[in-house]
Amino acid sequence: MSTHGPAPHGPALSAGEGAGVTGIVLVGVALVLIAAFLFSTAAKRVRQPAVMGEIVAGIALGPSLLGLLPGDPPGLLFPPAARPYLDVLAQLGLVLFMFGVGYQLSLSHVKGVGRHIALVSFSSVALPFAMGAALAVLLYPWLDTSQLKTDGMLGPALFLGAAMSITAFPVLARIIIERGLQKHRVGAVALVSAAIQDVIAWTVLAAVVTVVSVSGLWSLGRTIGGALAFGLVLILLVRPALAWLLAPQRSWAGNTPTVHVVLCSGLLASAWITEEIGLHAVFGAFLFGAVAPRRHIDATAPEVPERIDQTSLLLLPVFFTVTGLSVDLAGLGAQGLVMVVATVAVAC
Repeated sequence: MSTHGPAPHGPALSAGEGAGVTGIVLVGVALVLIAAFLFSTAAKRVRQPAVMGEIVAGIALGPSLLGLLPGDPPGLLFPPAARPYLDVLAQLGLVLFMFGVGYQLSLSHVKGVGRHIALVSFSSVALPFAMGAALAVLLYPWLDTSQLKTDGMLGPALFLGAAMSITAFPVLARIIIERGLQKHRVGAVALVSAAIQDVIAWTVLAAVVTVVSVSGLWSLGRTIGGALAFGLVLILLVRPALAWLLAPQRSWAGNTPTVHVVLCSGLLASAWITEEIGLHAVFGAFLFGAVAPRRHIDATAPEVPERIDQTSLLLLPVFFTVTGLSVDLAGLGAQGLVMVVATVAVAC
């Protein structure tokens, strides 16, 4: 869920400090891209998806591997002052990529298989949730109960169950795109099922937060009501408006800057809305791409989605690699490693 509030206002950076951070961020992005390329190439050689290599690259650049060397190399290459900027670039690349996934999704392949999608979506929440909750009960004696907000096993069981239920939607989409399955029925069913399943899982997580905190039912109601309202607005208002605005008979049809502004501003606004209602930003970008009038755009300005896609390909490795920078396997200890192995086994 989104827990982002207004950013605290710290001391303003001087011109020199700002320029220094800019340089560090640029060098950091360059290092991330190089490492992501090398590790993704190695992953392909052992018949694994490129995204797996990018995630491993982030772990290798972080405290788990590079941090074992003297002098704190991760802190020097990616200092705390630069991390927020890398995170913003990573999130931007992710939402641009998910727009492209939604845009290329062929909904004609999922006609007549609604029952299959419903079965996949709900079972892929129920089974992982049950297994995660059971694992939490087994691991409960090892937990630091002083950090729990509730007494007993209910809180940990609900949390781990919800965590297991949430799909790595961007990872799944990346693999499907890499394999060229997005225009086939199996890929379309997988993407639609994962999107529905993740919305359910995020709603479950909102319910978990309601149970283990004193926030009441507001967060849960906001997530459910906001998701339903946003979906209806996209289908009933945004899709017809885009079809009218980008129709070939308009005088501005084929004007690349106009189409580019409409699509980019729309996908970013949609990503912000879903982030605000308690879902991840990727859902807004994905759904906006799905309702965009592809037939009109491909007929008048087909280069615009390609440009957005190319931009995402530049920034997307930053997301998967930066994600791994915060992983510190060395700091888990023997008991922590056992818990991680058990969690990964149950997840698989």
